[in-house]
Amino acid sequence: MHVSITSPLQHCFAPLLAALFAMAACSAQASDFTIYSTEFPSLAEPSGEGAKGLYADLLAQVERKTGHRFSWRFQPWARAQLSAQADPNGMIVNFTRTPERESRYQWVGVVGWGRYGVFIPEKSKARTLADIQDQTIGYLNGSDAQGVLQQAGFKKLEPATAGEFNARKLHLGRIGGWAINLWTGPSIWQSIAGMPNPTVAKGK
Repeated sequence: MHVSITSPLQHCFAPLLAALFAMAACSAQASDFTIYSTEFPSLAEPSGEGAKGLYADLLAQVERKTGHRFSWRFQPWARAQLSAQADPNGMIVNFTRTPERESRYQWVGVVGWGRYGVFIPEKSKARTLADIQDQTIGYLNGSDAQGVLQQAGFKKLEPATAGEFNARKLHLGRIGGWAINLWTGPSIWQSIAGMPNPTVAKGK
């Protein structure tokens, strides 16, 4: 599968690191923070009692520079958002800044920019979004994909609590497409053993 990403993640580390270091400089002593997330393979996923991935590596740098300590808690995405809101020392990663979310969080910094794609079965004859307009499209519950899909004219939407559930449903033909951020979608797909590569529907 070949996809393109608007901006490479590594080009966007500096703004977030600078913001986190500035936040740390305002703190008189090291603090403990809980990072709430769902599993985003290659970005953040469970590893032993901690996490691995690009975000885990990024926060490990912040720990070394500031003395702050970060513990990870992986939950379904909608629950992770509620947990972060309720926890005074809670943080959340891989989170799109939208007008609806603006007042609910204190925004620390930008990690990068991503794009959504709709994965469809390789055997499908569809090649554009218009070709699958009448299909049921799966998305991650609690993500902004629902709004993106609705704005694109999709009406048959089916949420799932984890990306791998959508991947399996797509493979089994239970949904016609799977909307996912192009950073994480390929890694989730590849983690499901024995599944052929999907195609990405493009354009309108």
